[in-house]
Amino acid sequence: MGPSPLIYSGVIIILVLISGIYINSAWQWNDQVRSPLLNPVPSQPLDLSSAPGEIPSRILVIINETRQSLDLIAAIPDENRTTINTVIRFEEIMTACDDQTLLLSLIADENPDPVVTSEARNGIGIRDAFLNEVYLRSDMAHALSVVVPEGKEEQILRQKHLENFNFAALPEDKKTKLMRPLENLSAHEKQYAVNQQAGNASSNLNLMSRIIADRQEIVSLLGYPSFADYQIARSGILSDSECIRQTLYTIASPICRLSHDEAAVLLKKKQITDPNATGVFDYEIALLKSRLLNATGQISPNDVSPFFPVGPVLGRMNQVFSRIFGISISPVDQVPQFSPDFTLYRITDPETDEIRGWFYLGIRSDQGLGTSSGKTYYLRAGREENGTWIPAVSAIILTTPDITDTDRDVFTQAELQTLFHEYGHMLVHSLATSRYATLTSGAHESSGYIEIPPLFLEQFLWNPEILDQISGTRDGTKMPKMMQDQIIRSGGRESEYTRVYDVFLSLLDLSLNAGNETPDFLNLYSTLYEDCTGFQSTSGGSALLMNPAFFISGNAGTYWHYVLDNAYAHSLFERFIKAGVMNQSNGISFREKFFEPAGAEDSVVRMRNFLGRDPDVIRCSHTS
Repeated sequence: MGPSPLIYSGVIIILVLISGIYINSAWQWNDQVRSPLLNPVPSQPLDLSSAPGEIPSRILVIINETRQSLDLIAAIPDENRTTINTVIRFEEIMTACDDQTLLLSLIADENPDPVVTSEARNGIGIRDAFLNEVYLRSDMAHALSVVVPEGKEEQILRQKHLENFNFAALPEDKKTKLMRPLENLSAHEKQYAVNQQAGNASSNLNLMSRIIADRQEIVSLLGYPSFADYQIARSGILSDSECIRQTLYTIASPICRLSHDEAAVLLKKKQITDPNATGVFDYEIALLKSRLLNATGQISPNDVSPFFPVGPVLGRMNQVFSRIFGISISPVDQVPQFSPDFTLYRITDPETDEIRGWFYLGIRSDQGLGTSSGKTYYLRAGREENGTWIPAVSAIILTTPDITDTDRDVFTQAELQTLFHEYGHMLVHSLATSRYATLTSGAHESSGYIEIPPLFLEQFLWNPEILDQISGTRDGTKMPKMMQDQIIRSGGRESEYTRVYDVFLSLLDLSLNAGNETPDFLNLYSTLYEDCTGFQSTSGGSALLMNPAFFISGNAGTYWHYVLDNAYAHSLFERFIKAGVMNQSNGISFREKFFEPAGAEDSVVRMRNFLGRDPDVIRCSHTS
């Protein structure tokens, strides 16, 4: 996920997930901030272990040392400022701090000791409050604004850092005007979250109008016509809400039509037992789809899973991506593991054996989970240090309802698609080659384009050549061609509804955040839901009011980017279809022109360099 504006104690926080550390031996100001607890060894993966009591003491030391080092930068007279002692030194200090604290998210989620996980969560809160303090410092905003670097990468680096001081750099009178609506928004969003935990949807329905009004007041003071336009501007996409809306409807039209066709087929199936039925509710889709598959002799997801055994599929996946992109992905044995559910992998250059990156892969079950989910943690970004390349480190967690149970050691189609998706996040983080950690970190991909690499990798899974290579039972039985053909025709989806739902959320999110007036949420939800999907909603929007990832998360006003990024991903994959998906020269070209320049070049420029043309996804009659 990319950086997102949050509200903390009535002010805007820009929480930037800066991964990595860039240390230049010529500058030795308080470098003891590199603690033995979380200090990376350049040629080895990170130590993810932690004992009770270590995190609380270390986080305070890290913050105090970081604050003192920043004070030294602020004290430099303007006439003595240089790129090295201000821009690069700021990069060193902040990435050193984050290099040690980003691990806390993984520790909080995965450490088996409840005491340690609690300490890690508290540490995250302390870190976030400190970042709030840093990015409100007008003296640091001024220091970075004074220096104009000559090098291209240094110019980009300075600009990325300055973007995080947008509130600190505002005139004092505007800050004063913003404080009241910011405080209101903070209070309302906190109460919204409390209501979610309490299951109080009706109260959140009332709060929604207040939050929308707060956002509109804030962005109006900042000079934006709507909250959606503010988010679009921050995303790096040169467009506006009306253009995005037109593009979404253009993309949505054929997808919604397919979902309506599916709804009509399932309605006929439903009318066999309920002749008076006039529609299909969302909760009936899975059951009716299963009955339809049985009636037509089509293959069900349960028939497919035996051809995706966990261990063999992981090995085949790594071989396929190694061959395509000209790298080597291999498991590392006999190293201390953070958890029994984790395996450590190393990415190397097969010609030089140079390590390009490390990643942990954890597969675990959650009895209460209804469907699989994936998450990628950026633990350290690759960077250059004294002429030596420091490899990136990341972690992928795949959580499934029961994959680690002894009676099931296979992937479902959805779980495998989730894994391919997270590999996209991991690879762009691992293979970026800029000198600076802030630029190479996958967390710093422009938020409007951050889903392109994972959605691009998903395209490979449902290609016949790739599917044939990664599938097969443990005893070597290949997947029947009829089964392959059915999977490929469906694009791996068990229902057209699963694809159209993202389009629906994008249009709903944009409708809520792109206007000056508060819409009737329940009416908007029901109407838009049926228009998009062809199905009827059971919850009428109440369930979405309880979803922490919608409306008050960092995704608010930006759900559209998933749909647009999917269109970009299809455009990129078209070249692989034409050249051959296993064509290594094409894969290496993609690695060199898209993965490696990540952060140091704009996403559209990288796509243009690979395709030899503009990707042409956003097309509309109205432009900003």
